Amino acid sequence: MKKYENGMTSFPGQIGAMTHSQFKLCQFFGKRFMALSIYFLLCFGTVKGQKIDSLKALISEKFGLERCDILTELAREYVDVDNKLTLRYSKEALNIARQIGDSLRIVKAARIKSLGYRRLEEMDSSMK
Repeated sequence: MKKYENGMTSFPGQIGAMTHSQFKLCQFFGKRFMALSIYFLLCFGTVKGQKIDSLKALISEKFGLERCDILTELAREYVDVDNKLTLRYSKEALNIARQIGDSLRIVKAARIKSLGYRRLEEMDSSMK
């Protein structure tokens, strides 16, 4: 710690100088920010898990367009969580959409399938 003539202090690892009260204020808000960040991460992670569970429960009950929509949403929820499941659900949704002939659902499922391949760094497959 280095003291300056004007009452400012430089703490180890710090660029520039600040007063002791400014340093304490940074410590106070830094701890609160970290706690809030962890809280929101846990809350939204739980919500995502609940949504996945709800969608999985609906799969066995639904057929046709509704099943295609649920599979597409499940695939979207699994992006960056489990990209292999993203591919599995998006491929199934794509097959249903093709059987029905719904172009909008074909595009949605194909885009998510492509995203899954890109996340797995299989660029050639993402183009198919």
